[in-house]
Amino acid sequence: METISRTTLTFLLNALWQVPIAWAVAALACRLMPNGPARHRHAIWVAALCAAFLLPALSVRTPQHTTLQIPSVAGPNSHVAAEVSRSQAAAPVQAAPVPAVAFSYDWAMLLLGAYGLWLALRAVQLLRAVYRTFEIRRDATPGELPSLIARCQAAFATARVQLLRSEDVTGPVALHRSILLPHAMFDESREDVLATAVGHEMAHIARHDFLFKLLYELFYLPISFHPAAFFIRRAIENSREMACDELVTRHLLEPAVYARSIMAIATALSPTDRPEYALGVFDGDILEERIRSLIERRGGDLRRARIALAGALATFAICAVFAGGMTVSAFAQSAAHSEMQAAAEAFSQGDIQSGVEHFESAVRLEPDNTKARLFLASAYVRHALAQRQYMPVADDKPLLVKALDQYQQVLKLDPKNASATFAVIALKGHAKTGESRETVLKLIALDPANTEAYYTLGTLDWQIAYDATHSALEALGASPATPQIPDAGIRAHLREKLTPYVDEGLRALQIALAKQPDFIDAMAYLNIMLRQKGLLADNKPESDAYVAQADEWVRKALEGKRLQASKPKANKGVIDLNGDPPLIVPAPPPPPPPPPPGTAPLPRNPKEGGR
Repeated sequence: METISRTTLTFLLNALWQVPIAWAVAALACRLMPNGPARHRHAIWVAALCAAFLLPALSVRTPQHTTLQIPSVAGPNSHVAAEVSRSQAAAPVQAAPVPAVAFSYDWAMLLLGAYGLWLALRAVQLLRAVYRTFEIRRDATPGELPSLIARCQAAFATARVQLLRSEDVTGPVALHRSILLPHAMFDESREDVLATAVGHEMAHIARHDFLFKLLYELFYLPISFHPAAFFIRRAIENSREMACDELVTRHLLEPAVYARSIMAIATALSPTDRPEYALGVFDGDILEERIRSLIERRGGDLRRARIALAGALATFAICAVFAGGMTVSAFAQSAAHSEMQAAAEAFSQGDIQSGVEHFESAVRLEPDNTKARLFLASAYVRHALAQRQYMPVADDKPLLVKALDQYQQVLKLDPKNASATFAVIALKGHAKTGESRETVLKLIALDPANTEAYYTLGTLDWQIAYDATHSALEALGASPATPQIPDAGIRAHLREKLTPYVDEGLRALQIALAKQPDFIDAMAYLNIMLRQKGLLADNKPESDAYVAQADEWVRKALEGKRLQASKPKANKGVIDLNGDPPLIVPAPPPPPPPPPPGTAPLPRNPKEGGR
């Protein structure tokens, strides 16, 4: 619902100023070609209608993504191996900030309700008109004017057009490959009058106006609330009738004869009562202008008209580019928005406790607001980390327990919420490593750009390997710092069992580093994961090689920390309510083995260095 309301409000807000631009461009272009062909003016107004709909529709588009090169990592295995085999992996880029306009919740709901009611009424009117039109077509009976039909079909290069008589129409109308005439017109003795009536409707059929009109109505429907859109639609109808007039006078009748015949039909018949969706000779309500155009023989300034048409289309394209960069986003401030805003301000001032309380109030006001719950859960985690309550969750860590409950509530409301799923995994830690690993693999399949997912997969794979190798070292009475499991038999058994997890974890961590090169926590896990590889190595030179690689990652992690220390610190307390709630940070790794002599040890909690 929140996404729908934001999308609709953004569409309406941008339509308010973009639709008049489309109308103004088309009106100016048509003024520059007053004597140009009506079909050119019709094309301009159709382009204006498309622009009037597409410009605000494009304003609600989602941000584009770019790609990031992922270095290949040797080794088979699992979904991560498939990810590595790709030459590129998707990674989101931060979109340029878009100005936003906030509506109060009540006003936003009133506006959305009124717009929805308007759309429903317009849609019902359109459907009723179409149904009534086809109902009249169904009740019509065949008419007999074979020579005239043959003459018109030859003139307009059409085929299989059926002439019908109907008691439900008072003037000539055209449907798809059908022309309906009132009974009285079949008694008409003047050949030119009949040729005018049938010829004009045949021109509509030749131009496929019936189907195009339906398409234009669908484009018009979402913007029909706007007066400028009404003027565009009326100009399309007017120019369409004049284009048919030109087609008739070019292929069938002389302009003066055609003009006299139209006047004769208008005098004898009522031009106003006809099926709403059919096309009639009197559409557009501009009979006087059409007669004047026929008498004055407009439509000869073809070169100027083509220049104006090309200029108008180019202007629409330019407007699309500039309007796309000037769009305004709109959203509804929910009943809990003021509390969430107060919470964000409290966090920006470093008052974590007050921020948590305001988020709690927001959730109480709107229990089904998943965004408020995600922000509250994230606030609990921030507060917990400030009080040194680290993951995993436990009974003696009440803030993390509250955070876990909020994420689980989100999953009840939205079972596919990736942020909440990932957060639950991180909060539970490695208590259910196998279950968490499968969940993370599903998350990677759904969101391949999620750097934290690859990092977490690496930590889970490490935990699986560490639990087994640590137990083996304890059983053998060996020191935890031993670079290689002493017993060759046990080593071979564990190597066969754990190598898939170790290799998968190494690939996942390298993908995380490829997506985020300064990810120091991933470097720390690569260090201890390579030491697991060394514990399982078949021989000492191979084990020493893995330990050397691990020491190299210690060096890179220390270098990365020094570089980060020299950069200005970002204000992590600032919360952007217009963006997504921050993801929970994964559990910190255990302290790695001592680094090579002469280097400073990594801190116990890699999160202290930030990333």
